[in-house]
Amino acid sequence: MGYRDNFYVVGSIIGFTGILHQSPTVYFHAGTEFGHITQNHWFEANCGREDVGSDPGYTIGNETQPNGIRASVERCSGVVIHSSRSLYTAVNPTEMNTIALLAQAIIAFPEKKRVPLYASLMGAYKDNDLEQVLESLDNRQQANAQIRAGLPRLRHVQPSMMKGSGA
Repeated sequence: MGYRDNFYVVGSIIGFTGILHQSPTVYFHAGTEFGHITQNHWFEANCGREDVGSDPGYTIGNETQPNGIRASVERCSGVVIHSSRSLYTAVNPTEMNTIALLAQAIIAFPEKKRVPLYASLMGAYKDNDLEQVLESLDNRQQANAQIRAGLPRLRHVQPSMMKGSGA
């Protein structure tokens, strides 16, 4: 069984960002719950099922960003919780071929992301503590910087230099 198999179902698919035939991010919404499955991202831990959020004021649509580019923006009761780099394309349930392509993400990615976005933001959002939301985002940026800085610099090692290599 995968994470929230009762939510991540074909009937909850509402749209996607990215290019349809190139592993797009698939968006889901049912009742007050929402989430998405990221299929392709440069940071592999960001692929998979997003923590399911819940808010009666959830919306998703395309907006012009400060840089002048139109892209997808998700909001909960008017507060931006996620901005994409891609346009959002809504899908009508009668578009069976498109739904079938998008539904492949449900099977391909049954597990929850290792770096969930909504969980960290929604807890703070539900408490109406904008400072906590901003601190959460800042902490994530700092953590990413520390991870990048702490990665070992790889160098070529001769097999004869490796302990127990037998060379």
